[in-house]
Amino acid sequence: YPSSVLLLSACQDDYKDTLDRYDKIYDRINIALGFCGVILVPTLTSFDYRLISHLIDTRSFILFLLSSVSIISVITALIQLLRLMKTMTLRVFDSTIIRNKAIYCHPEEESALFLIYAYTNATVELEKRISEKQKKYDSVIWKLIASLLAYAAFILLQKGL
Repeated sequence: YPSSVLLLSACQDDYKDTLDRYDKIYDRINIALGFCGVILVPTLTSFDYRLISHLIDTRSFILFLLSSVSIISVITALIQLLRLMKTMTLRVFDSTIIRNKAIYCHPEEESALFLIYAYTNATVELEKRISEKQKKYDSVIWKLIASLLAYAAFILLQKGL
């Protein structure tokens, strides 16, 4: 079996990689937020409120429905993205335990095992948060796709294609 000292560096690397993945979710959320803003402007400006009075006409009803679906989808996605930006309290690796003199009173193997345990717990916690945020982010992306498709159909129908 490899020594715990050897495994410690692998646990540190795993923790750093997991932390990087967590941070990258926020980068993707920021990109999606910008994209929402880009989508929201044309969908709101193309919404024709006069269509409401002509809902008896099938074409007007379909245009109204497509435009409404697009706007509702992008606004819902925007709200979800803003909620995703809210940071959660995370249980991360507490680096102050390394500076604790009591850890140096134990044999190197025991100290390494203690640190492996700390890194592993922090990594598991981060993995849970990443999974939760990724699922919510994926849901937002599907809403944005629905919004784009509804808006594209609206434009095509409105232009008579």
